[in-house]
Amino acid sequence: MIACQLCLSSCSSDPISRLRSLCEVIDEEGSSFNGEDWEGVIAEFEEIQEELAEGTYSQEELKEIGRLEARFYVKAGSKLGGSYMRGVKSEIEGIIEELDNTDFEQIMKEEGLDELFEDH
Repeated sequence: MIACQLCLSSCSSDPISRLRSLCEVIDEEGSSFNGEDWEGVIAEFEEIQEELAEGTYSQEELKEIGRLEARFYVKAGSKLGGSYMRGVKSEIEGIIEELDNTDFEQIMKEEGLDELFEDH
């Protein structure tokens, strides 16, 4: 059943919609997944990640992707157990710490990208 739902979502839409659908499937049915179901979910997530890496997205789409990925990690982590969730939490804390310590304006200047983000 779960594999069928994942196949249907992967066959029909863009990667952002597929990620949204995958999160919804986890929300609705994740508590009843067995090991094989989780393997399918993770394989689908990895496939979506590969497709997302190949695309070009607007700032708003990138925000949506970030929200959906965070939702996936939180929901999948809560269903997969404490040790997985602790690992995800540690990774997220590391990302936040690095972002807090990064001077994006300086990086943009150094890379010659600052004009891309100026208000016109």
